[in-house]
Amino acid sequence: ALDAGAQGDGKTTAALGLARAAGALGRRVVVLDQSAGDVAAALSLTWRWELAHLLSGEREWREVVLPGPDGIGVVPGAKGLAALAQSGGDGAALFGGFARLSAPPDLVLLHLAARGARAAAGLLPPEAELLIVARTARASVTAAYARIKEHVRRSGRRQFRLLVNRAGEAEARALHATMAEVARRFLGAALRWGGTVPAGAVPGDARWGSLAQSLDGWALAEYSA
Repeated sequence: ALDAGAQGDGKTTAALGLARAAGALGRRVVVLDQSAGDVAAALSLTWRWELAHLLSGEREWREVVLPGPDGIGVVPGAKGLAALAQSGGDGAALFGGFARLSAPPDLVLLHLAARGARAAAGLLPPEAELLIVARTARASVTAAYARIKEHVRRSGRRQFRLLVNRAGEAEARALHATMAEVARRFLGAALRWGGTVPAGAVPGDARWGSLAQSLDGWALAEYSA
């Protein structure tokens, strides 16, 4: 899952950058979007049906998933995820359903919304990766830390990764070291390295490739059919 503390930090760009790079490497990738259509809009895709229609049985998978570049699929899911979280639904049932598709995705990226992110993240098991996207600007760092704090205090999650957007390697590593120490001392949380993306990198850019390859070393949650 991907989250951020403030608008403009590059969460949607990061989701699409990772998704497209992983797709270019031959993985079947689906971006499940909790926002009000930000991911589809970024790709100029129009949609009528979303996850709620799939869960209710009104629509089939092929009618809900939007085909995107590099073979990725985008599933708008604001209403469906909200209803599932509100009902106390089991995230394993949702993601296990993806595993039962005739061509199941190798990777599902959950693009969290500014509001309701904690409830949607609660559908994930504790070991699932939660990537926090931030920039080096002070306001972004403050908002990212507040977001981590919210997840820790409201859901008990204590494992995170940090993706530093629009920064060089040295600057990003320094920020990560500082934030990781603060998170450890005051929140009892582990903030691991998630990577960095230089300024100007857009989805489809080759610079996302190494970051997508690093996903193989992450503790990605797995579901069986």
